[in-house]
Amino acid sequence: MSYIVSFDKISDEELKLAGGKGSSLVKLSRLRLPVPSGYIILASAIENHCLIPEAKAEVENLISSLSDKYTYAIRSSALAEDGELLSYAGQYETKIDISKREIIEAINEVITSSKSQRVEAYSASLGKESNSYSQSSSGIAIVIQKFIKAELAGVLFTCDVFSGSSAFMQGNFVYGDGEQLVSGQKNGEAFTYDVFEKKYEGASIFKNGARQLTRYATKIRNAYKQQMDIEWACANGQIHILQARPITTIQDFNMSTYEINESLSGEYLLSKTNVGEIFMTAVSPSTQSLLHSINELMGVSGFISVVEGQAYCNISVVCSMLVSFGLSRKRAFKLISDIAGKIPEGAEVPVFPFDRRNFLRAIWGIIASSQKKPKTLKYSQKEFLDKLPEIARETIDSIHNLNRNDELLSFWNTSCTEFTSHVMTTISKLSTVINAFLNTRQEISNFAGKELADRLCAGSLGILDSMKPLLLLEDVIEGRISESEYIETCGHRSENEMELACPAPYEDPSFVAKAIETHNKSGINVHMLQDNQARSYKQALADFKAKYPSKTKWIDKKMAKFIESNQVRESIRSKAVWLFCVYREFLLQVAKVNNLGDDVFMLYFDEILALLANDKSCLQFISKRLETYKKYQSMPKFPNILIGRFEPSKWMKEENRRLDFYSASNTSNTSSSQLSCEVNGFPGASGKVKGIVHVINRLEDMEEFNNQEILVTNATNIGWTVVFPKAKAIITDIGAPLSHAAIVAREFGIPAVVGCGNATTVLHTGDLVEVDGLQGTVRILK
Repeated sequence: MSYIVSFDKISDEELKLAGGKGSSLVKLSRLRLPVPSGYIILASAIENHCLIPEAKAEVENLISSLSDKYTYAIRSSALAEDGELLSYAGQYETKIDISKREIIEAINEVITSSKSQRVEAYSASLGKESNSYSQSSSGIAIVIQKFIKAELAGVLFTCDVFSGSSAFMQGNFVYGDGEQLVSGQKNGEAFTYDVFEKKYEGASIFKNGARQLTRYATKIRNAYKQQMDIEWACANGQIHILQARPITTIQDFNMSTYEINESLSGEYLLSKTNVGEIFMTAVSPSTQSLLHSINELMGVSGFISVVEGQAYCNISVVCSMLVSFGLSRKRAFKLISDIAGKIPEGAEVPVFPFDRRNFLRAIWGIIASSQKKPKTLKYSQKEFLDKLPEIARETIDSIHNLNRNDELLSFWNTSCTEFTSHVMTTISKLSTVINAFLNTRQEISNFAGKELADRLCAGSLGILDSMKPLLLLEDVIEGRISESEYIETCGHRSENEMELACPAPYEDPSFVAKAIETHNKSGINVHMLQDNQARSYKQALADFKAKYPSKTKWIDKKMAKFIESNQVRESIRSKAVWLFCVYREFLLQVAKVNNLGDDVFMLYFDEILALLANDKSCLQFISKRLETYKKYQSMPKFPNILIGRFEPSKWMKEENRRLDFYSASNTSNTSSSQLSCEVNGFPGASGKVKGIVHVINRLEDMEEFNNQEILVTNATNIGWTVVFPKAKAIITDIGAPLSHAAIVAREFGIPAVVGCGNATTVLHTGDLVEVDGLQGTVRILK
């Protein structure tokens, strides 16, 4: 066994003993960044604050081979150092500009510094987080590295450390080596770099070096996928990267405890529109890890962000991606506004330098994977989309027959992985139809007016997948289809259909009977509602053609694409849910084999796979994560729009907190005293009605809702479809013209105003209101 390994030859197994700094330097070297060459004395070489004899002999052999032309830096690399939660920067002894003959003595001084009062005090201040390795010398490796005799040296943060914005980088430098700056003895010269404008502000001596440094810094941030604190040196006009560590004050995730707040990792605009409609309960650790993996697979890191259990769509990620392809910020947000919802007047969507290359590489990877002939699936790619539900059920049946961990692991690495790849390909196909889906209403409105555009876009879509749980239920009642056929088509759809910890309806043998009982009580014929809308659409189409005869072919083509895009989007969404069903069934089988019960949902997917390979270390984290998860489940709904860093514990202490909007940079406008008493939103479905408000916060409370009341709620999704026909109108806090509530309400002819932001705050049960679905307004009458 070797105790000393060079940066370029170290194995992944040896990296586990290289410590935080050593591992980071190896990663930076592998990125082909200008990192001074060096070696790592592994932690296994040190016992009782001394090098073991075999290791000392290796060090002496290494020293004899080193050049006398250079001097060297000797630094600690503690196993708990420079990680995501802990830094230890400047706590251990560092020896720089050391000659060959001084290296052994310098190594001993660095090793014994682990006993210093400074290190012990720092460890004590961190409490339990630092106890993994107890900071003894057995938890420390040593880095021997070529020393750069710098003219300038300093640190660079890859974001604005106050706001978290990645549009700016901030740093400091000193003349000579940077140890005094890193240790806090000097402040140095400050500088900033505007990444978008490529504009440097600071001392002119570093203007050229800053451009070079920020290019390297962007590469480092993209590789680590988080904000970084980078140490650098400049010699002979060339930048050298000396170290890079996560900025520990901007950490958004403690994996051990499941304390997660991804609003802290940067300056973003987070919206609950669409994503918040899908995840209406706290996201469990297993689901969060799956969402994270999907984000990474699609090349859109952070697209779905989690803030203390509540899921948001990171609009800044989407807009930054579009800006990276040449769109202006304004155009980028306008393009997605029908999906993203509205933002408060005067607010801007923060954008950041998006890693376009990684995104394109990810998309091409998905496409290439989809072209491969399936090894375990007996269906071609062409058949896969149509037969996806059938394939999912076959996969689930196979999972139920796996009774050993090695069988489960093998099945995951083959069948489940291949199934996931093909499902992700079907989801990516959405991009081929999204343009018509987004633009049709506006194009018709620009030409023929808003009212006619709304009439044409309502009632035209036929039976969408999100309408089937209600429409097909009537078919079961009328004997047109069987209960088993209904379960095959709709049994996977529910309010929490993408939360792995929540059961799917098909798991309850009585769910169809319960749904029929609820529907029969309503006394409403939903096929009749849909038929009325279909007739209204045909009349709108006839009106358009009569008014604009020269545009007959144009409108037929436009509507055909609109109908297709909606149907494909809904179909893909429904079929994608089967992926979550397969994952849930896999986790349930893991739980059964390992006697975990519902605790299995407190594990991340990489831990699940490690458990199947007989690594049970993850089980120690379950109780703490469960405690955190239960806390998240008990929390109130956070604001629908978040801009910047949001701290729920502080927000919940505010007496007049707003539920529609929070901005870290303008807290004076985020109290309810600034909340408008008017209720306005997106026109969801046209029609003007008066009625009595009934505010419902949870789907299970819909038993209290009376026929022909006006439903006011935070958000709806497919789980709410079965209660829509009872409502005279629908008003939501969260939503956009292409949200579930708007689409389904239009097809059933129910007036709707969505994405109001403040509806559940301003309106109260018993209020008399007038809802204008065409204008997107709600007027309080009494």
